[in-house]
Amino acid sequence: MCTLCRRAAGLVGVVGPPDAAAAGRPASTPPWRAPTRSAPARAALRTLLMGTSIRGSPQMYRHGMSGGRKSIRPLRAGPRSRRGTLVGMAHAAIETSGLTRSFASRPAVDQLTFEVAPGEVVALLGPNGAGKTTTVRLLNGVLRPDAGTSRVLGLDPVADGDAVRRRTGVLTETAGLDDRLTLLENVVIPARIRGMSRVDAERQARLMLERFDMAGRAGEKAQGLSTGQRKRVALARALLHEPDVLFLDEPTSGLDPEATRDVVSLIATLAREQGRTVLLCTHFLAEAGRLCQRMAVLQRGRLQAYGRPEDLAAQLWSGLNVDLDLGGPADDRTLAILRGARGVIRADTSPAGAAVCVEGRAALPSLVASLVSREVPVYGAVPRPPTVEEIYFALQDGERS
Repeated sequence: MCTLCRRAAGLVGVVGPPDAAAAGRPASTPPWRAPTRSAPARAALRTLLMGTSIRGSPQMYRHGMSGGRKSIRPLRAGPRSRRGTLVGMAHAAIETSGLTRSFASRPAVDQLTFEVAPGEVVALLGPNGAGKTTTVRLLNGVLRPDAGTSRVLGLDPVADGDAVRRRTGVLTETAGLDDRLTLLENVVIPARIRGMSRVDAERQARLMLERFDMAGRAGEKAQGLSTGQRKRVALARALLHEPDVLFLDEPTSGLDPEATRDVVSLIATLAREQGRTVLLCTHFLAEAGRLCQRMAVLQRGRLQAYGRPEDLAAQLWSGLNVDLDLGGPADDRTLAILRGARGVIRADTSPAGAAVCVEGRAALPSLVASLVSREVPVYGAVPRPPTVEEIYFALQDGERS
C-alpha cells in the first residue's frame, strides 16, 4: 500500500489490506466497526459529520478513487420487522432527560426531556435561537451537556459518540461542503471515515448523487454550486451510509418546489417504509404538518409543548373546526350570522367561504339552516383538524400573553 493510501486509511481507522487479521481486528469483529481512532481522527470525524470541512490536502482524498459503475439498490438499515422498526430494539430511538447546555451562562437548551419512538418523524419547532440546532449537536455527541442525559439508539452520545455517528445521519442548515473537493469526494470521505470501504462508499455516493440529480456533476468542484445544489449534495452525504436515525436541519431550504416535493416524499418514505427515525428541524410548518407524527415546540431552550398535533389541539381549543364552502369569501353580513349562531365558538372568512369552530357536530345542522334561511348558499361543510401552523402560533401567542 502506498503512503497516500496508508494516510487516508489511517484517517478512517483501517490500515493495510481489507482482511481482518491484517487490519488488526479480531476475526469476529464486523467489518463496519472500525478500531478505536486516535484523537486527531476523532476530531476529523466530528468536523466532517457536522458539515464543516477538514483542512487537509484534497490530493490525499482524491488519490485512488475509482470511477466504478453505479449499482442502484434500495437503502437499508439492518433487519426490520414487518412494521418497520428495527428488530430487537425495545428502547426509544431518541430519549433525553433534563438535557441542559449553556453558552456564556445563558441556557441554549434547558432541562429538555422527551422521547422519539423508532420509525417516528418528530418536528422540532421554534423561533431562531430556541435551541433546535444545539439539541441536534448534543444528540450527535458534538457538544457535551452541562447537565442531564441523552440516548440515541440506546447509546450515550458523550461516551459512545463514534458509534452514534456511525448510525445517524446529520444535515446541517448550511451544507458544509469543502469547496476544494469534488462533489463525489464530499460525499465519499465522511463514509470512509465511518469505516465504509472505498468501493462501497463510491458506489453508494454515485447512487445518492443520482437520486438527487447531481450525478452529472460528480467530478466538479463544490465551489460553483448554488444553495439548492449544495443542499442536494449534503442530503446525499447524510443518507449514504443508511443511517437508522436522521437529524435534518432545514432539509428543504434553498430547494425549488419540485425538489422540495421530492425531499418531503423521500423523508416520508424513509420513515413509513424503512422504519427510520427522523428529527426534523424546520421553519416550514406546512412541511412539518405533512411529515410529523409528533411535534416538539421549543421556546428559549425549554420544551413548551410535545405531543401529537391532534392532542395538542385538544388542549388548546374546545370544539370542532369546520370549513364552510359558500362559493366565495364570507362577507361581513355572513360573518355576523355565523358568529351569532348557536354553538359557534368563532368564525373567520376563508377563500372558499368561512372557517368556523363549533361546539360539536350536533351544532352543524342548525348552523347550516340559519345560513340558508337568510339566503346564504352553503355548498359544503367539511370538518378540519387544526394544522401544525395553527397549533404552533397558538402556542406562541399564549407564550407572549
